[in-house]
Amino acid sequence: MSVLSSRKHRLNVSDNPFVGVFISTDAGNTWEHRGWKEYIRTFYTEAGPDGVLWSACGNGVLRSTDGGKRWRITTGWDVTEVLKLDGDPSDPSTVYAA
Repeated sequence: MSVLSSRKHRLNVSDNPFVGVFISTDAGNTWEHRGWKEYIRTFYTEAGPDGVLWSACGNGVLRSTDGGKRWRITTGWDVTEVLKLDGDPSDPSTVYAA
């Protein structure tokens, strides 16, 4: 398990493909399953106050603007081997996938 924090959200991410993403908005006291069961390779949170979330999984690179409730694919092709997501420190809206 790994934990990812932003100003608005705290996510607990399991590397078990049958568990998926959980989110906590009360500093980890309670957790809500987001219903997503994809194998998640990596996460990235934008530095901005909204804490946009990015994920790389079997479907490619996905983005969530609502704390992980809904995810939208951002790549126009299937990307299955993204191992790392990182952002440009001078432009938080720019995300690099490797």
